[in-house]
Amino acid sequence: MALSKPKILKFEELIIGLPLAALLAFSVNSKINIGLRHILLAYPLLIIFTGRLAQERFLEGSKGLKVLAATIVLLGFETLSAAPNYLSFFNRAAGGPKAGVKYLSDSNIDWGQDLKGLGKFLKKEGDCEVLLSYFGSAVPLAYGIRYQALPTVWEWPKSEHINSPNPKKEFCAVSVSNLQGTYFGDHAYYAWLLEREPYKIIGDSIYVYDVTGDRKKVFRKP
Repeated sequence: MALSKPKILKFEELIIGLPLAALLAFSVNSKINIGLRHILLAYPLLIIFTGRLAQERFLEGSKGLKVLAATIVLLGFETLSAAPNYLSFFNRAAGGPKAGVKYLSDSNIDWGQDLKGLGKFLKKEGDCEVLLSYFGSAVPLAYGIRYQALPTVWEWPKSEHINSPNPKKEFCAVSVSNLQGTYFGDHAYYAWLLEREPYKIIGDSIYVYDVTGDRKKVFRKP
């Protein structure tokens, strides 16, 4: 049986493949690591390149169409299940959104976008106090969050509030970038929290821990 002629010429593959490879190589070797947005240009090239290769090798015939349909359904399910937390999205192969803390930080998953969600959570919890290390430029008080400040990268305006000595319920809320210690001199500053089960994860970017009666480690010197 004769083989069908490839639908992509070698020259056409190189037109797409070489710029894609160069862009990815430059990005991997760059010392600047401040967000996935810096390689967004690679996406259209990658889609064209892999799409045509997949059409040639995998998607011809009814079996290939079934694979394509299943992939589209899976993609749709993952996209809908991540709503509305698209910034912190990771696919199932990477472990899902909850696994993002293992791989990336800063603007890849955390721009301080879940402060409003934290405010709603604390209001729902009722009589509680919170220790907060927030990574972002929003003002917690604007969302009804009265908090005792923990070390963070930046904070304005500075909160001078001090929690009561023995609160009935006390939470420690830490943005994922601070939890990873991305911009801390001691990257393991909040690492002890990673050994604990979060009480709640707000939008995949703010981890909330119940530290009622257990505050010793929280107040380490930076």
